[in-house]
Amino acid sequence: MTDRSEELTRAMEDAVREGVFPAGVLLVGSPKGIVFQGAFGRTEAGSRSEETSGKTYFDLASLTKPLVTAAVALQLIERGEISLEDPVSRWISSWAGTGKSKVLLRHLLSHCSGLPAWRPLYEELLAWQGRGEGRIGTPEARRVLYERVHREELLYPVETRSEYSDLGFILLGEILERSGGLSLDRLADQWLWKPLQIDSLIFNPLRRLPEGASVAPTEACPWRDRILVGEVHDDHAFVAGGVAGHAGLFGTAEGVFRAASAWIRGDRGESGLFPQRSVQRFWERCEVPGGTFGLGWDTPSIPSSSGTCFSKRSVGHLGFTGTSLWIDRDRGRVVVLLTNRIHPSRQNEKIRWFRPRIHDLVMKEWG
Repeated sequence: MTDRSEELTRAMEDAVREGVFPAGVLLVGSPKGIVFQGAFGRTEAGSRSEETSGKTYFDLASLTKPLVTAAVALQLIERGEISLEDPVSRWISSWAGTGKSKVLLRHLLSHCSGLPAWRPLYEELLAWQGRGEGRIGTPEARRVLYERVHREELLYPVETRSEYSDLGFILLGEILERSGGLSLDRLADQWLWKPLQIDSLIFNPLRRLPEGASVAPTEACPWRDRILVGEVHDDHAFVAGGVAGHAGLFGTAEGVFRAASAWIRGDRGESGLFPQRSVQRFWERCEVPGGTFGLGWDTPSIPSSSGTCFSKRSVGHLGFTGTSLWIDRDRGRVVVLLTNRIHPSRQNEKIRWFRPRIHDLVMKEWG
């Protein structure tokens, strides 16, 4: 082990010991491949836990947005099925002829559509189930969730500010499914993972978890009355059957790295799956007051979870469960940090100070 690897190892081991997360995997890569990967801690608090490994699957949470939803949107654009300038009302007829008619697909992708960040819509689905109108997790529940998002009012005029919105990506996921003719998980399988030969990024992992793999548990969910292991933590993705545009993807650090590498190859003009012009459009920061987002991707803010050493042209994203992906386009550096920091409770927010620290350490050692 090199001195650089030893320092990263110590930092990750310290994080486990200090309770930043029970389980974590750190991967550092470049276009040439992986230069460091380490697995730390045990997947679960308690005696039944397994050691974390490179085969540990994590709930990637909002990494679903860039890795699946933005990527599928890019594919549909390349196929001529949709355009960034398409109005949402093309698919959601109730938005036509209203104040929502100005909302375009690019506004959903860049979090400036006017939709709120979040609403507890899953509670309405639970009541819907309680009244015997259907069961959560079914296609019917998915349809009801989509219809509820359709009724949501805009909080501000389009493009006047940035408001990170799960609801916008739930809506975008529905539109991609309508346009692509398949569910979002099947679109990802056919258009992304198969061409890229990635078998470690999946929705609903308990249905087809590879032999020898494990899943890091997340929160002790109060309304599901259990610790979540292999079922998506996000409430809205759960009631929609584990598949949604904003959350639902599970994966290993290497799977995330390989998906990110396809975008990097596209940025460099080396990939047909992600053409250079499209990647650079998606990775360009949109000019929205107070915004840092591109299309489905984020860029460094001040301060940033990416630390202080990533270049201004870097892109990345965070996941609520304790996951992150940052790509320094200038240096060709990729950093994947997967943890289950919300196990057993989301009240643990130590990841906030750890993320920039570990990214600074990576870039000082490997940048």
